[in-house]
This record gives sequence, C-alpha cells and structure tokens, in this order.
Amino acid sequence: MIHEAVGVEFSVNYDEKNEDFPNTETQKFYDLLHASQKPLWPGCTNHTELFIVVRLLTIKLKGNMSQRSFNQALALLKETHSAENFILEDYYKTLKLVSKLGLSAIKIDYCIDGCMLFYLDEDKQLTEYKFCHKPHYKTKRMGRGKHKDHPVKRINYLPLIPRLRRLYASMSFAPHMRWHFENKRKEGLLCHPSDGEAQKHF
Repeated sequence: MIHEAVGVEFSVNYDEKNEDFPNTETQKFYDLLHASQKPLWPGCTNHTELFIVVRLLTIKLKGNMSQRSFNQALALLKETHSAENFILEDYYKTLKLVSKLGLSAIKIDYCIDGCMLFYLDEDKQLTEYKFCHKPHYKTKRMGRGKHKDHPVKRINYLPLIPRLRRLYASMSFAPHMRWHFENKRKEGLLCHPSDGEAQKHF
C-alpha cells in the first residue's frame, strides 16, 4: 500500500537527520516508507522491518495472543537473528510504527441495550446512561489497590476519511474510486449505483 501511494519508481532518498518536511504527516509517511524498505538486518533481502511487524501483529490478532506472549516472541526473534537486526523490542513500539499508517480506531463506550453512545465530551463523564439509567462501568472488585474503571460495553469506530485517503493515494485503487465521476452517463439513465438519487445526495 505504501509503495502504491508513491509509485514503484519512487526510492527513499532523504537524510534521516533532515527535519525540513512540510508537516508532521509527511514526516510520518517518510518514516513509514523508510521502514518498508529497511532490511531486517544488513544483507537481508527477503524481509523488511515493517513486513515483520505487520505479520506479527496479524498472528497476534488471529491467535488471540497476549501482549506478554507477543513481547516474548519478539525477544526470541531478536536473540536468534543476526546481532545487527532491527526487530523491535516490544508491542508498544510495533504499534507506534504501524500507527503512522493513520488507520487508527476510536474506542467509544456504549449502552448494553444500545440506547446511547458516550461519544460527546460532556457524556464521557456520566456514570450511568441517560435513558435506561444502567451503569456505565462494571462493578469494581473489592480489594487493595486502585482499579481503573472498565465500561460495560465498548466499540471500535474506524474513521472513514483516513481510509478513503489511503484508497485515493493507491495507484491501483484510485481509478476505481474516481470511476463514477469520470464515466458519467446521460441524465435519467441508471447504469451504476452512483447514478441514483441517494448516491448523488450523499
């Protein structure tokens, strides 16, 4: 996806110490592009730093691996590979690298009955829902120490705009994203969902 966004002819040719970039988003993109081309160790031709990180995160997700197990797997990989390898040390650093893709999720608490979302800032501090008056947080366990409040239910909202930007940045997806605009039909002729009134209104 990264290489599609800039084209296959593009090569990373910038000084890592150079900080004269237009904005922080561009800097993040260049860092990610660098990671996508950075070999796992000097002389490695098969795998890159970003490739390994994404594969490991996929394995963690599909296998329901704990964060502790993930860190142990990283430590084992780091020990068994070349001493000059660029394998990241822990789960936090892998997330930090992948977060530069800009495809993060927003965690939103919601009612178990579906009556409301705790999306607005003024609602996030409420301890119960406005309509059904059920508790916002799970009952804390008795015992020593401080326990963080955990919501009864939480969803992950995937913002649409960053994903649309990535699709438009891709050289293979962008023509499909523009198709409905570049291939307009006669007024009144329905050849594609984009010709419908609902899509035009959207």
